[in-house]
Amino acid sequence: MALADISHIRAREEAFADLIKAKDTFIASISHELRTPLTAVLGLTCEIASEDIGDSERQELIEMVSGQAEEMAYIVEDLLVAARAEIGTISVEPSPVELGAELRLALEGLQMTSIEAPADLPAVYADPMRVRQILRNLLTNVERYGGETRRVLGGQADKQAWIEIRDDGPGVDSRDVERIFEPYATAHTGVSGSVGLGLAVARQLAVLMGGSLTYRRQDEESVFRLELPVDRATALVSTSRALRSS
Repeated sequence: MALADISHIRAREEAFADLIKAKDTFIASISHELRTPLTAVLGLTCEIASEDIGDSERQELIEMVSGQAEEMAYIVEDLLVAARAEIGTISVEPSPVELGAELRLALEGLQMTSIEAPADLPAVYADPMRVRQILRNLLTNVERYGGETRRVLGGQADKQAWIEIRDDGPGVDSRDVERIFEPYATAHTGVSGSVGLGLAVARQLAVLMGGSLTYRRQDEESVFRLELPVDRATALVSTSRALRSS
């Protein structure tokens, strides 16, 4: 009789099973998240084609279709960033960006107009499209998981501008603080239709532009803090360093 250690084989089998489960969960999540706006687009376009509606109602439906299509575009863009991060092909095109203006546009786009945006946020040197993507992902996260009271703070420290999105929700368990920034991970339960890419993509883009994105719990509030460089020299040096390490 011979004995053999097969623990390594079992470990590989378990890892493979976990990989399959993660893939299935991801496919189910992304299918759900894309199906919601797609179903709305299909239904609304059928209504638009109807001869029983007036011009004003048709225009309203067209705007709704545009909003749902935009939602799908944001989801696909997050997927593309996540995929490019895996192979190191994400690109950014830094230029002067009015952080306050981008924040107000993001709030209006998500119809979160009850949150006041700071009026005196400094300009940053970053990719405007990527800044919009980060802010939208952070605001979508607080809309889904945050408490009823939400607020935004901002300012500048040395060569970095910062913006904090705060809410009074239950927050994230201390064990999950870093895990929420991992692709396809979510520390929240009971909320369907979340692929778990938003925070991971937001951090990847922030770091790539020479900034950072962190989470902390402070004074009964959840705080997501985004920092971005305010001048071209700092941005270029930091971006170059981030590209070399990726």
